[in-house]
Amino acid sequence: MVAGDFNAGSRTEACVTTFNGYLTDFPVPVDNLGNSDTSANRNAPHDYVLPSLMFTNFETATVLPSHSFPNGLVFDSAVYTPLSDVPPVQSADSGQAQHMAVMKDFLIASGGTTTNPPAITTQPQGRTNAVGATVSFAVSATGSGTLNYQWLVNGTNLAGATANPLVLANAQLTNNGNYSVVVTNLFGSVTSSNAALLLTNAPPAITMPPQGQTVLTGQTATFSVAATGTPPLNYQWLFNGTNISGATTNPFSLANAQSTNGGNYSVIVSNFAGSVTSAAAALTLVFTNPVVFAQWNFNSVPPDANVGTGSTGPSTGSGTASLVGGATATFATGDTTLDPAGSTDNSGWNTATYPAQGTGNKTRGVQFAVSTAGKQNIVISWSSESPSTGSKYGRLQYSTNGIDFVDFPAAFINGTSFTVKTNSLASISGVNNNPNFTFRFVSEFESTAAGTIPTAS
Repeated sequence: MVAGDFNAGSRTEACVTTFNGYLTDFPVPVDNLGNSDTSANRNAPHDYVLPSLMFTNFETATVLPSHSFPNGLVFDSAVYTPLSDVPPVQSADSGQAQHMAVMKDFLIASGGTTTNPPAITTQPQGRTNAVGATVSFAVSATGSGTLNYQWLVNGTNLAGATANPLVLANAQLTNNGNYSVVVTNLFGSVTSSNAALLLTNAPPAITMPPQGQTVLTGQTATFSVAATGTPPLNYQWLFNGTNISGATTNPFSLANAQSTNGGNYSVIVSNFAGSVTSAAAALTLVFTNPVVFAQWNFNSVPPDANVGTGSTGPSTGSGTASLVGGATATFATGDTTLDPAGSTDNSGWNTATYPAQGTGNKTRGVQFAVSTAGKQNIVISWSSESPSTGSKYGRLQYSTNGIDFVDFPAAFINGTSFTVKTNSLASISGVNNNPNFTFRFVSEFESTAAGTIPTAS
């Protein structure tokens, strides 16, 4: 047993966790108001009583005349009532010392001369289960007197896990790891070997549903979904609730969209553990005769059959292209399917120098300034990709004055090959007939784009 003033600011400091696996802080004593801290200001856990794991099952309540404290007691005369339990203590007595008193009580049976320490006869066995199952680990051991158990995962004590067997109800992926147990009695302790828990078949969960979009008649509409779950994930796209024959890829592209294709698109994501259906995303077709009044293909002018050279001047109409927030760019192979110049002189604008992970959300990318004077029902279409080490998510932003930018309501997803994205700004009146119209594409964190904790994106 170790006890004393550790001057720890929290229970995760090394001066406390160093004893993990041999001594335990559980259960944590509190005062009769529920405060476990012991510093003079009662805001830090300075003092500890850390018994050996072999004493775990011998701990008993700390009992005073009018109260019983099952986890032990942090005694502070300034808050304890009634002080008649502890004469001649006065309320101000705690103020005469820096710290509180920490008490734990143990009942240890006496008698007998046997001194056999514990020995494990059957080690806990590894388990492979589906997510949501009830999983148990058991150990068989011999030894004198009462045997006590403390289970660990990846070498760290599991709070309250002192029963044999250990039972994990509704196990989740976060429970995966190596489980072991320390068996103790009054004469020693022994640690079992590790037993691995592998949970598989996590059912699919949608982290970013397909997004509604507006496209011009004859253009390609592309829907995508982001989902988690145990691979492989399978996809079946639906139109107005009915399966689309052959639509089993993600993303799903609908070429040469016509008026009959307007409606609601959703997707069923499935694996061996279950399935989930996304919310519907509406496809709206614009039936006016579209006029492309500005376009960039980044090819050399005149063509030079070299994808490593190119131009940031518009290939149709007028406008300017620039880099945002410190991004840099070179020219590289572009979209060989959609680029009008074909594959011999097919350049793309290859941007780099983005912020480190976790910094600079939606601050770097590319920007285009285009006058929409005399024009309305503005639609922006582009094709983009990102390597597996680049940004999976991005955001279209637009400005009516060239200075202040607004997020388009939904983020877009980059795959590892070029895909077409289309966003309609037809409902935004300030975009129409505006000589200062500006838009840009910037990289975005998964946490704000999809509302999930960033993983590998």
